[in-house]
Amino acid sequence: MATEIKKLLGTGGRAVAPTLIVTPDSQTSFQLEQELKDFSLLHFPDREILPYDRFLPHPSIISQRQAVLHKITTMQQGSIITPVTTLMDFLPPRTYLDAHTFLLAKGDKIDLSFIRERLTKAGYYNVPQVHDHGEFSVRGSLMDLFPMGSHLPYRIDFFDNEIDSIRTFSPETQRSLDVIEKIQLLPAEENTEETATLFDYLPQNTQIICVGDILSQAENFWQFILKRYEEMRYDRANPILSPERAFIPATEITKRLENATKISLTALLFS
Repeated sequence: MATEIKKLLGTGGRAVAPTLIVTPDSQTSFQLEQELKDFSLLHFPDREILPYDRFLPHPSIISQRQAVLHKITTMQQGSIITPVTTLMDFLPPRTYLDAHTFLLAKGDKIDLSFIRERLTKAGYYNVPQVHDHGEFSVRGSLMDLFPMGSHLPYRIDFFDNEIDSIRTFSPETQRSLDVIEKIQLLPAEENTEETATLFDYLPQNTQIICVGDILSQAENFWQFILKRYEEMRYDRANPILSPERAFIPATEITKRLENATKISLTALLFS
């Protein structure tokens, strides 16, 4: 299915330049991700909520999105794949990601209360027991923490104001597992007063490949956004932003993708 895309990405299982692959929907993204598994590929997932939903995406989804955004800022090769509707989401600016990303390592001298404060500002929740991304818990000199972008939570043991040890642990059994030297903490929220787009995170030399009828999909989703806005705008107890302030219009997406390489789904299916 992905022969034509592989030719554009190059040889050796790695794109010769950063590449953004835009698909018409999440299903196509997942399918191509499997087809391109030999390439260095980052999947930037959809939030999996409807426009103007009152609830937030699942923490595991935010975790994956934050991890991908962090990797994009330093990537020189490799590819990012995402549905066109996901491109229409506003994102926090890179300055927000940088300000709330920090490392903790064994031997660091740092006050436990300072870490708690930084985690809270970065959107983490203080809970009795850690089970999911974006949560932390403090019991005496122990801190349990499930950072965004991590597959497992961590148990940090302090001796006075020094990190004495860091271990992964199972969220199901709460038992400690492997000893590690350091962990990276990413913010647990995407919402900030200032906004950016995924295009703002991409390196300047990024090539863009559009799969299928991207522009029609973007316009259809924009019309769905307008419909949802009309359905929910009259709830005075829960005011919402206008579509132009809450999402990136399809016309803007069209401008951003006008110079992209276009590949039809028919060409992929028979390649």
